[in-house]
Amino acid sequence: MSVLDLGGRVGAWVRPVRPARVHVVNLEEAPKEIPEWAETHREAVRRVLQIELIDRTQMRSYFPDSALRTEWYYGIPKSLIAYRSGS
Repeated sequence: MSVLDLGGRVGAWVRPVRPARVHVVNLEEAPKEIPEWAETHREAVRRVLQIELIDRTQMRSYFPDSALRTEWYYGIPKSLIAYRSGS
């Protein structure tokens, strides 16, 4: 699993669970020593700029048999989740 952490710190991912890669984008300076499983600010920003978000119509196309749920954060849509209820 690869995690994009906006505004977090590398040290927060040391324990208890650490994904294979962590991409931290933060306005603070990076620590002097960055673990091999973390990326520098510059590399993380490059990856963020390559992300292509999809909208509700595209989600319906990718998951036609699923219901869509919107996850909200302070009144702003944060995530679209496709799910199927068990029979």
